Amino acid sequence: MRPFLTGLFLSLALFPLFPSSSPANERQVVLSAEHSAEAAEKEALKAEEDMEKILKYARGKTTQLWQNKLDALQKMWLSYRKYECEFETANYVGALSYATVLENCYVRMTYARIRELQNYECVKGTALICGN
Repeated sequence: MRPFLTGLFLSLALFPLFPSSSPANERQVVLSAEHSAEAAEKEALKAEEDMEKILKYARGKTTQLWQNKLDALQKMWLSYRKYECEFETANYVGALSYATVLENCYVRMTYARIRELQNYECVKGTALICGN
Protein backbone atom coordinates (compact mmCIF):
# COMPACT_ATOMS: atom_id res chain seq x y z
CA MET A 1 0.00 0.00 0.00
CA ARG A 2 2.84 2.37 0.85
CA PRO A 3 4.41 2.21 -2.67
CA PHE A 4 0.98 2.97 -4.15
CA LEU A 5 0.58 6.10 -2.00
CA THR A 6 4.12 7.22 -2.78
CA GLY A 7 3.43 6.78 -6.49
CA LEU A 8 0.16 8.69 -6.16
CA PHE A 9 1.82 11.64 -4.43
CA LEU A 10 4.64 11.70 -6.99
CA SER A 11 2.21 11.67 -9.90
CA LEU A 12 0.22 14.52 -8.35
CA ALA A 13 3.40 16.51 -7.83
CA LEU A 14 4.48 15.97 -11.43
CA PHE A 15 1.01 16.36 -12.98
CA PRO A 16 -1.11 18.62 -10.80
CA LEU A 17 -4.90 18.39 -10.99
CA PHE A 18 -5.17 22.15 -11.44
CA PRO A 19 -2.66 23.63 -13.87
CA SER A 20 -0.92 26.67 -12.56
CA SER A 21 -1.84 29.99 -14.04
CA SER A 22 0.71 31.60 -16.26
CA PRO A 23 0.92 35.39 -16.68
CA ALA A 24 -0.20 34.92 -20.30
CA ASN A 25 -3.33 33.02 -19.18
CA GLU A 26 -4.09 35.63 -16.54
CA ARG A 27 -3.74 38.42 -19.12
CA GLN A 28 -6.14 36.57 -21.44
CA VAL A 29 -8.70 36.35 -18.62
CA VAL A 30 -8.33 40.08 -17.95
CA LEU A 31 -8.71 40.91 -21.66
CA SER A 32 -11.77 38.68 -21.87
CA ALA A 33 -13.32 40.38 -18.83
CA GLU A 34 -12.55 43.82 -20.30
CA HIS A 35 -14.13 42.83 -23.62
CA SER A 36 -17.24 41.54 -21.84
CA ALA A 37 -17.48 44.74 -19.81
CA GLU A 38 -17.22 46.86 -22.98
CA ALA A 39 -19.92 44.83 -24.71
CA ALA A 40 -22.18 45.09 -21.66
CA GLU A 41 -21.58 48.85 -21.49
CA LYS A 42 -22.56 49.24 -25.16
CA GLU A 43 -25.72 47.25 -24.54
CA ALA A 44 -26.53 49.41 -21.50
CA LEU A 45 -26.09 52.59 -23.56
CA LYS A 46 -28.43 51.19 -26.24
CA ALA A 47 -31.04 50.39 -23.57
CA GLU A 48 -30.73 53.93 -22.20
CA GLU A 49 -31.24 55.38 -25.68
CA ASP A 50 -34.33 53.20 -26.21
CA MET A 51 -35.77 54.30 -22.88
CA GLU A 52 -35.08 57.96 -23.61
CA LYS A 53 -36.96 57.70 -26.94
CA ILE A 54 -40.05 56.41 -25.17
CA LEU A 55 -39.77 59.06 -22.46
CA LYS A 56 -39.47 61.77 -25.10
CA TYR A 57 -42.58 60.44 -26.84
CA ALA A 58 -44.50 60.31 -23.54
CA ARG A 59 -43.39 63.84 -22.64
CA GLY A 60 -44.71 65.06 -25.98
CA LYS A 61 -48.14 63.64 -25.17
CA THR A 62 -48.48 65.20 -21.70
CA THR A 63 -49.19 68.51 -20.09
CA GLN A 64 -46.33 70.38 -18.41
CA LEU A 65 -47.58 69.28 -15.00
CA TRP A 66 -47.44 65.62 -16.00
CA GLN A 67 -44.09 66.07 -17.74
CA ASN A 68 -42.72 67.29 -14.40
CA LYS A 69 -44.26 64.30 -12.62
CA LEU A 70 -42.87 61.89 -15.21
CA ASP A 71 -39.42 63.45 -14.90
CA ALA A 72 -39.55 63.21 -11.08
CA LEU A 73 -40.69 59.59 -11.31
CA GLN A 74 -37.91 58.77 -13.76
CA LYS A 75 -35.31 60.37 -11.51
CA MET A 76 -36.51 58.21 -8.60
CA TRP A 77 -36.52 55.12 -10.80
CA LEU A 78 -32.91 55.75 -11.90
CA SER A 79 -31.89 55.97 -8.26
CA TYR A 80 -33.80 52.77 -7.50
CA ARG A 81 -32.10 50.98 -10.39
CA LYS A 82 -28.67 52.07 -9.20
CA TYR A 83 -29.17 50.79 -5.66
CA GLU A 84 -30.97 47.63 -6.76
CA CYS A 85 -28.13 46.68 -9.11
CA GLU A 86 -25.49 47.48 -6.51
CA PHE A 87 -27.33 45.22 -4.07
CA GLU A 88 -27.80 42.41 -6.62
CA THR A 89 -24.14 42.46 -7.63
CA ALA A 90 -22.58 42.92 -4.18
CA ASN A 91 -21.07 39.42 -4.26
CA TYR A 92 -19.10 40.34 -7.39
CA VAL A 93 -17.37 43.47 -6.07
CA GLY A 94 -13.65 43.08 -6.72
CA ALA A 95 -14.13 40.33 -9.30
CA LEU A 96 -13.04 40.77 -12.90
CA SER A 97 -16.65 40.22 -13.96
CA TYR A 98 -18.11 42.93 -11.69
CA ALA A 99 -18.48 45.61 -14.37
CA THR A 100 -20.15 43.14 -16.73
CA VAL A 101 -22.54 41.83 -14.10
CA LEU A 102 -23.43 45.37 -13.02
CA GLU A 103 -24.06 46.55 -16.59
CA ASN A 104 -26.16 43.46 -17.29
CA CYS A 105 -28.31 44.33 -14.29
CA TYR A 106 -28.74 47.87 -15.64
CA VAL A 107 -29.75 46.50 -19.04
CA ARG A 108 -32.25 44.04 -17.58
CA MET A 109 -33.86 46.67 -15.37
CA THR A 110 -33.88 49.29 -18.14
CA TYR A 111 -35.75 47.02 -20.53
CA ALA A 112 -38.21 46.19 -17.74
CA ARG A 113 -38.71 49.95 -17.29
CA ILE A 114 -39.24 50.35 -21.03
CA ARG A 115 -42.04 47.76 -20.85
CA GLU A 116 -43.59 49.72 -17.96
CA LEU A 117 -43.40 52.97 -19.92
CA GLN A 118 -44.93 51.31 -22.99
CA ASN A 119 -47.96 50.38 -20.87
CA TYR A 120 -48.77 54.01 -20.08
CA GLU A 121 -51.96 54.84 -21.92
CA CYS A 122 -50.51 57.87 -23.69
CA VAL A 123 -47.59 55.78 -24.96
CA LYS A 124 -49.85 52.91 -26.08
CA GLY A 125 -51.97 55.41 -27.95
CA THR A 126 -55.17 54.66 -26.04
CA ALA A 127 -55.25 58.18 -24.60
CA LEU A 128 -54.82 61.33 -26.61
CA ILE A 129 -52.97 63.03 -23.78
CA CYS A 130 -51.70 61.85 -20.42
CA GLY A 131 -52.76 63.62 -17.25
CA ASN A 132 -55.83 65.33 -18.60
